[in-house]
Amino acid sequence: KNIPMMSSLFRNPTLKFTLIAIPFLALLIGFSTDRILMHVKRRDLRLILVALFISLFLTTSFPLITGEIIRGETSLLPSSYVTFPEYWYDASEWLNAQYGDFKVLLMPINDFYQMPYTWGYYGADVFLSRLVSKSMLSAPFGYKVNPEISLLTSQFHQAVENNRTVEFQILLELTGVRYILLRNDIKYDFYKRKIMNPHVVRNFLEEQPNIKLAKKFGNLFIYEFNGVKPIMYVPNKVIPFHSFSINCIQT
Repeated sequence: KNIPMMSSLFRNPTLKFTLIAIPFLALLIGFSTDRILMHVKRRDLRLILVALFISLFLTTSFPLITGEIIRGETSLLPSSYVTFPEYWYDASEWLNAQYGDFKVLLMPINDFYQMPYTWGYYGADVFLSRLVSKSMLSAPFGYKVNPEISLLTSQFHQAVENNRTVEFQILLELTGVRYILLRNDIKYDFYKRKIMNPHVVRNFLEEQPNIKLAKKFGNLFIYEFNGVKPIMYVPNKVIPFHSFSINCIQT
């Protein structure tokens, strides 16, 4: 707490570095207890002190005994202890098994980096990168974000919100999206959040001529976009890279 610039270099340094210091504190507790008992001659008093030290240690480590190291439910947020629904694993396995190099568009678009789910999870969508091996196109997860990615996901959101079919399909083509993962298990009416209703997204997707429902896994709907076209054609003949780049820019 007293090291200059520590809070600027690390987010919540007290929490992080206290965990690192725990093994050294454990050695210090044992060493201090041994030194104290060396000055106590009476055996019964030493046993009383040992029992006192053990009870104090167990009292201060109460969460370790009960398993509730992380706080449970609060007035607003759900419990920190959740179980992932099986349909998330099934949908991820299906997407990972699809052949080719493509992107998966995550809908509805996040309005904030932490998203509420009906099955109890509230947090960042970083778990998606551990489930889906394909490239995922979604709002950035975190505080520092790429403004271009934020603008792109915002355009997807606005295209659905304003029913701009042509714009939506052009965005899909430009970004190489083949599948759209619709999360119907989002709490879109969560406290003071602006999350698009998944039902609105579902109605929009089902009216598109080049988009069809490919698979359903519980509350997850996977739509396939059939209008993917190559954006850039590379000629067969070998040409210098710099001239090819200039031609592309001029075109």
